[in-house]
Amino acid sequence: MKQTPYKVTMWAVMRDGKPYMVLPDLDKAEAYYGSLSLNGLSKCHWTIQKVDVRFPHETATERRLRLDRHVQQVVELNYALSRA
Repeated sequence: MKQTPYKVTMWAVMRDGKPYMVLPDLDKAEAYYGSLSLNGLSKCHWTIQKVDVRFPHETATERRLRLDRHVQQVVELNYALSRA
């Protein structure tokens, strides 16, 4: 049984027609756009574009395992740094 990926609408800041960064909301995209384009004085052509980002489907158990692996890596790194 193949699950379909889920889709989220985000905003891409484009530099010369290529994606530079993808942000979750328009306010953040506009803030980065203003700073990156130097308020229109940049030598690059900056734009903002709505994009659909697709993530693979995962069950709640798979998500919990994925997030727990990250937490365990942070714990192990902190332990190793404290022992050094």
